[in-house]
Amino acid sequence: MKTRTAASVLSTIVAIAAAALVWHALPANTTIYAPFDVRAPIGTPAVGRGVTAKVTAAQLAPVIVDGTSGRRIPAVGTWLVPTVTLESGPTFEYYHADLLVGPNTYAPSDRLLTGALLQPGIAEERQWAFDVPRELLDTVDSAVLRVWVGDGRLDSRLILDIPLNSPRVERADSVRVSKPAWSAA
Repeated sequence: MKTRTAASVLSTIVAIAAAALVWHALPANTTIYAPFDVRAPIGTPAVGRGVTAKVTAAQLAPVIVDGTSGRRIPAVGTWLVPTVTLESGPTFEYYHADLLVGPNTYAPSDRLLTGALLQPGIAEERQWAFDVPRELLDTVDSAVLRVWVGDGRLDSRLILDIPLNSPRVERADSVRVSKPAWSAA
């Protein structure tokens, strides 16, 4: 009877130890629920589930001008303003965007935000304004615009490279940021 009890205790300990090893080898939730990145360079569309996007140009300037009110908005650093064409898939989609510059992530300025819903069959050309530190822009070769729909987990996320030395990236004294324009896709 004692050997049977000892064997039961030993097998229980082995099972718990094996379960602990398996538990520690599992991937993190951020890996399990990560988006599927779809990459494209400037001027080339990236096609994901629910959204297609293409950066057609970008501008760097210390001041943006609101195309509606004419208000001049100086940057704390430098404005990086990509011009992007977006198209929805077969359904209405809410889109999101951010900008990676070096190790940092930037949200679009909330001073000019308009719209966030893509309609099927309608292309939207829009600009986002990102305020990025001048010193950081001097240390990198490119910035990366990320666009996605929904909450971004287990779905495609478009990764659009913006090389800062590209002829499509203009440096100016100011950038006029207009309201989005819509056309048939």
